[in-house]
Amino acid sequence: MASEDKIEVGTLEGLAYYSNGTELPDEIYESCDINHVVEQMESAMDGIGHFYSYWEGNEWTALYFYGLSFVEMKQKIEPFIASYPLCQKCRIEQIA
Repeated sequence: MASEDKIEVGTLEGLAYYSNGTELPDEIYESCDINHVVEQMESAMDGIGHFYSYWEGNEWTALYFYGLSFVEMKQKIEPFIASYPLCQKCRIEQIA
């Protein structure tokens, strides 16, 4: 491929939400559901972002959302994150 060739890769921005799987009280893990987190976040994004994938590790579970604006997606989900116990000690990062 010549150096002047361009490859279009898209315009969506990515938001990664990392749920802390080790530092919360056991009662939270027993009473809360990560699927509820996915549903509520996608609902809060109201069409500007959608859930695409996830990854489960020993300490973190990652949820991957893509949409028109990372900043807008993050703003839309912040009220839910602040209110749902499983979202304590989470991380949110822009991935695209």
